[in-house]
Amino acid sequence: MKTLFWKIVFACIFSIAVKGQITVSTSTELQAALDDETADNSILIDGTIFGRFIVNRSGTETDPIIITGGTISGLGVPDSDRGLDFALLAVLSESNIRIENVNFENNFVQGAKGVYITTTTFDDAPLQNIYMDSCTVHNIGWSSDSTADPASNPLEIGQAHGILVTGRTSNTVTNVNITNNDLTSIITGNSEALTINGNVNQFLVQGNTLSNCTNIGIDIAGGFGVAISGIDQARNGKVIENTVSNCRRPSSVSGIFEPTGIYVDGGADVEIYGNRSFLNGQGFSIGREQLGETRNITMINNLSYFNAENGLVFGGNNGIVINSIVRNNTFYENGTDRPDDRSGITIQKTEGCTIVNNIIFEPNTTSESNMFGISKFFDGEVPIVAYNLVNGMPSGFDLANVGTNPNGISTAPNLNTDFIPNENSPVIDAGSTIEVRQNEKDFLGAERVFNGVVDMGAVEFGAILGVDNFEINKREAFITYPNPVVDVLHIDNLKDTSYEIQVFDSTGALQLVAVSDKNTLAVNMKCFRSGIYFAVINDTNNTSVFKLLKK
Repeated sequence: MKTLFWKIVFACIFSIAVKGQITVSTSTELQAALDDETADNSILIDGTIFGRFIVNRSGTETDPIIITGGTISGLGVPDSDRGLDFALLAVLSESNIRIENVNFENNFVQGAKGVYITTTTFDDAPLQNIYMDSCTVHNIGWSSDSTADPASNPLEIGQAHGILVTGRTSNTVTNVNITNNDLTSIITGNSEALTINGNVNQFLVQGNTLSNCTNIGIDIAGGFGVAISGIDQARNGKVIENTVSNCRRPSSVSGIFEPTGIYVDGGADVEIYGNRSFLNGQGFSIGREQLGETRNITMINNLSYFNAENGLVFGGNNGIVINSIVRNNTFYENGTDRPDDRSGITIQKTEGCTIVNNIIFEPNTTSESNMFGISKFFDGEVPIVAYNLVNGMPSGFDLANVGTNPNGISTAPNLNTDFIPNENSPVIDAGSTIEVRQNEKDFLGAERVFNGVVDMGAVEFGAILGVDNFEINKREAFITYPNPVVDVLHIDNLKDTSYEIQVFDSTGALQLVAVSDKNTLAVNMKCFRSGIYFAVINDTNNTSVFKLLKK
């Protein structure tokens, strides 16, 4: 390996002069900048601005409107200042907009929203190419009281969203990207923290962190009459690498079912990949509350654990879920609060669906007797269920009304605290390769297929991402901790004489390079922004890559 020297590419973002940028510090200045077609396209918010604002002009693909920095707050803003439907910032039938590093906070009013992206029936202009990245949205609610019950209010009361994207007309909303944002303390009432609904085509929801919301975390919806029939369905999108936790209804709020961390309710052609959902009411749901079809949903490489009720609710109740697959996920110790008649996976109305290569480990540690691994409570077709580790409690309740689980396992999975199989785990090499994609990676970025075989669950044994000429034995991984990392990442078990360590962000941009000749290394990531990173470790002969989550 060629001689390398210490060098650092700082991940902290420093202010630089931007040609053509306008700085605004008052509500009048901000709205004027959002209205004026002749104004500069880059808008820097200086400090905190109070009010509700509407973007009334578009950029171009090469020169988008950029709104960045500062805070938009609803604190003290009267209800008479509605903006657009009480959103702190609304994008109404405009295109080529980027919202970056803005803090949205303290908006408490019936129908409140942090950011609202929508079309209007009075304008045929397209809405496309919207990017919202690295923003914070917090303290948004229909009420400032998180224990208030929205069910006790009229129909139009008790709704709030952190981020809402709706396609309301035949003019399709296209290419919406919601990435690396932090949503906390969203008092949603009967709504959701992050919603994409109606006539929306091509979207990406990636790398977001949601916590402490009073209803559903992420919702990809359709069939609710937002747009005309036939196009009233969010579609062709990805929900990947998000972390959702503590989405729960307060004990004072009525409702039969606890809210879901990540929910596809009426969407189509959606990939749910590499997400983590824990301490919510339900982990994941793929369903259809309204009549019609949710179709072609692919759920791969997700972790669902320690949720109050089910790890996954799969299937419609009024409608149906068709041609969808749940593969290589880990459902672990769900049903923590209500283990009676709850399951790792609860099946409702489905057609042409498959459940394969999953770990479904739901040991009931209470006195209740009806905690199933997989259960089905609606009449109708049963999905193909095969090659799963299914272990419910007590013995004999692994499967209920489902049939068999060919080539399955019914023992404990033997995972470590990061859900990686231990060396003697029964899930190693026990999965099926039939549905696995070429060059597929697991939850932590490891090669999914190793020596022609795959494991069950979201994480392959060893959790090392293979590259060309990758030769490190699967059982001899470096040790990286903690993950997620807050300040300092430790890399241990470096056995060669010299190592180069590179850290890339999720876009592939290099953030840090270092060289070590010791068997351990501490990497300071304190000033890195929250999000997904990859640590690449090169020694004389080999390369390993580890996926990191920076909090």
